[in-house]
Amino acid sequence: MAELLDLCDELGLLVYEEPFDKWTGGAYGRYFETEWQRDLEGMVKRDRNHPCIFMWGVGNEVEHQGQASMLNILKMLKGHLLTMDNTRPVSYAMNPHFKYESNVDVSKIEDIQQFVDEADDTEIYDVAERVERIRRIGEIVDVICCNYQEQWYPEIHEALPDKLILGTETYQFFRGHREQMQNFTADIPWMDVEQHDYVIGGMLWTGIDYLGESMGYPAKGWAGSLFYTNNERKPLSYLYESYWSDKPMVYLAVMDYSLQDEGTKEHWDTPRYAGHWNFPQFNKTVISYMIATNCEEVTLDLNGKRFHVGKPAAYPGRMITGYLPYQPGTITVRGFIGGEEVSRYELKTAGPAVRLAFDQEAVTLDADNVSQKLLTVRAVDADGVPVFRDSSKVTFEVEGPAEIIAVDNGDLSSSEPYDRNWMHLYRGCLSTAIRLSGEKGRIVLSAYSEGMYAAQLIINVR
Repeated sequence: MAELLDLCDELGLLVYEEPFDKWTGGAYGRYFETEWQRDLEGMVKRDRNHPCIFMWGVGNEVEHQGQASMLNILKMLKGHLLTMDNTRPVSYAMNPHFKYESNVDVSKIEDIQQFVDEADDTEIYDVAERVERIRRIGEIVDVICCNYQEQWYPEIHEALPDKLILGTETYQFFRGHREQMQNFTADIPWMDVEQHDYVIGGMLWTGIDYLGESMGYPAKGWAGSLFYTNNERKPLSYLYESYWSDKPMVYLAVMDYSLQDEGTKEHWDTPRYAGHWNFPQFNKTVISYMIATNCEEVTLDLNGKRFHVGKPAAYPGRMITGYLPYQPGTITVRGFIGGEEVSRYELKTAGPAVRLAFDQEAVTLDADNVSQKLLTVRAVDADGVPVFRDSSKVTFEVEGPAEIIAVDNGDLSSSEPYDRNWMHLYRGCLSTAIRLSGEKGRIVLSAYSEGMYAAQLIINVR
């Protein structure tokens, strides 16, 4: 944890830190009564001098939200935290499952507080009652922190106009509807941050795939993220780059439902976009695409033929969508600002894989500051175009002051071990982590695969 917060301090990344997921329920429930004070104090006293921490949280998605028992614990935790640090706002991350006892006759209860206090844990569907629960929590915390509740932001703001809202967990792509918690329309949650000045941000669940919390065999982890476990980018990461980066960029991906199911939980999933233009099974079949850009205008060409696309501002979430007939060759998208081309991206049909190639030709590292490095190799055709569909077995070897400590292709459904020097390509690529010995010198990292020319990467350690 110390290393993570040191890195966030250095990079200027903001951190919302909390000690508990559930209070009296869940796995921590058996410890809460006797250990909450010690654990809360341990977190705050350990980390309060890190400038990256901009807000404390005292819990996530706890039981009995909005009921008197929960509100009393919330007040207790916040009050104790403020005795150790009163310089930062304190909040609690609410889940959207506000609940009430289904057999209570609401028409006979005039006092909403009586209704809430008598409530038990079954689903609430009435929006007014849901907002009332949020209001009661919001009166205690400094910032209203919501998990997956963008569809109710305007009503929450109306109930608590003096409080800011932070999306402490949001989906990547889908967003709920006012009448239901989850929905499959492309109302990208980041738009709620841009459209409402009282919403200060949104945190995707999650940025990088991780081991654990599998949705079922054969997946061994969570796959609904912007990056694979080997740091390989997924198409939707470029959409968020277009939201968050000022550097001009444009990117294109196409829909491919022939790809394997990665075991992502439904609402955390995204449409099956992929970064390739290889569909040998098709002959002029129409394929949908997406373009992510922060430019004012975009042009789209397929083998030199121009296809009209609208301006990004005209599309939901500024993600340009459309259709192209499949023709092997090159798709070129160009981004323009002020009428001048400022960015370009190409997607080319690949031929057979003939060699391996590292993402970099040479690397220079500092022996005193770098202890390990993640490096990626790809299968490419005779022209150097990445072969997305290649899944060949690749073996790494290293010479010089370093050792191979792990391999990873990002495929959470694979049963191949990480602690080897070999693995199969996934989506045409594979990464290896090498550990430096601390000595200066020349390292040669090689990658081999049967039937392809080998790749070599020279690493100079200073």
